[in-house]
Amino acid sequence: MMFPTSMFPSLSIPHNTRDSQAGSSSHDPWGDRRLARMERKEPTRRLLRDVMALRRIRGMSQTALAAELGVSVRTLQEWEQSRRLPSGVGHALLRQWVETNHSDGD
Repeated sequence: MMFPTSMFPSLSIPHNTRDSQAGSSSHDPWGDRRLARMERKEPTRRLLRDVMALRRIRGMSQTALAAELGVSVRTLQEWEQSRRLPSGVGHALLRQWVETNHSDGD
């Protein structure tokens, strides 16, 4: 015997209120924050792409670059694979390395 779901509210399928609210409002504060965070991190990501490209052009291994920078190979790998971003000191080391090695090629 089948019973209507109205008799058993716990059996009714709940609608997702978040989805229904998203359709009614065009402003997404979480999306704005996420976008702002991505924009703040973009210069660091660009620097890391430059480091990887310059390291490959120069034929350097990650081990050699890590030793030159004075960081662990694991740290350099984490940076290059975008699992972590360098801190202020790490960022400064990378920027200085790119500027120094890029000017050497000119």
